[in-house]
Amino acid sequence: IVWSGVPLPRSAGVLSTAALAVLNGAGAAVPAQFEILARWHAPLADTGAPIQWVLVAFPVTLGGSQDADFRLVTDGSVANPPPAQPLVVTQNGNRVTVDTGAATFVVGGSVASLFDEIRLADDTLVAAEGRMTAVVNGTPTDHLNLRSVRLERSGPLAASVVVEGSYDLAQVGGGGLGSQRRYEFRAGSSTAIVRQAVQWEGDRCGMDVLSC
Repeated sequence: IVWSGVPLPRSAGVLSTAALAVLNGAGAAVPAQFEILARWHAPLADTGAPIQWVLVAFPVTLGGSQDADFRLVTDGSVANPPPAQPLVVTQNGNRVTVDTGAATFVVGGSVASLFDEIRLADDTLVAAEGRMTAVVNGTPTDHLNLRSVRLERSGPLAASVVVEGSYDLAQVGGGGLGSQRRYEFRAGSSTAIVRQAVQWEGDRCGMDVLSC
């Protein structure tokens, strides 16, 4: 999936992503996902203001040292086709389920697990609840606190979920480890990309952090 921010001139008068489509070098429309990033001199919620920046995503398959040309159509003359296997994303409380067509991923429901569950399209169970641990100065600590689960982006081609929490503060004393995990999913893919950031939160030398 290729992602690119595209500026639109105010004079184009594009008010919604319904007018947008992506054409390949042969002039055929390819499935695309659009997200409005900014409007001209107006908040995003002002649907009467023209779009200034749009985030465009679409699938590309290329071999080594190959390139390809694509064109963004903004006048509504071309329909945006759906992908062969669109993502299906559902959320129930903190539990988010993403069906890519090739696999189903569940995250956020289990505080201690990287994934609640992963199943392939044939219902084969690949992974179930587990345990995330960290070691601080030789002391093991478990991920036991959930702060938030939010659906950052959701569309027919790609989706991302952000889970924030922390490892058990009582196990390490004087603070703890805050964590943020970003899960990225793609339509038709049995792979999820997970990026985790961990940050120390608290006192490590018996005084306030700035004095350290």
